[in-house]
Amino acid sequence: MCHKDEIFLSYVTGFLDGEGCINIKRKHKKGDFSGYGLRTVICNTNLKVLEYIKSKLGGCLIETNKKQLKTSSKKLYKLTFADSKAKELLEKIFPFLIVKRDQAEWAIKVNFSPNFRPTSIKEFKNREVIRNKIHLLNLGTRSPQRTWKGNSL
Repeated sequence: MCHKDEIFLSYVTGFLDGEGCINIKRKHKKGDFSGYGLRTVICNTNLKVLEYIKSKLGGCLIETNKKQLKTSSKKLYKLTFADSKAKELLEKIFPFLIVKRDQAEWAIKVNFSPNFRPTSIKEFKNREVIRNKIHLLNLGTRSPQRTWKGNSL
């Protein structure tokens, strides 16, 4: 990886660490469980910066109907990476993550089959455990087995 790519990926990481989200959602089709979906989302009020990131990494960019703050008139935009694209992004930026490093570490462990359905009962249970761990981390709760594998600041 060249220095310019590292700078860009660390820039993107700052947005995800500061204004992003990593989660695994249960997918439902017609009310029935149909698998799991990994999502990595970066939110921001600056459309141009998200368009730039999208031009380099892909993803789906939408304008939300939420405002940044209740008193703000700025529009909020979301750049979403789903499933294998989300995992690919997390693997690229993992060395630079600080705040959401634990969530990314767990998300990267999920082995997605092409249709994202668990391939066995063991895989189903594994995905549910990982989904719950990421959810707790997103709430600010640390799991008892948490270990820091990153560099000290």
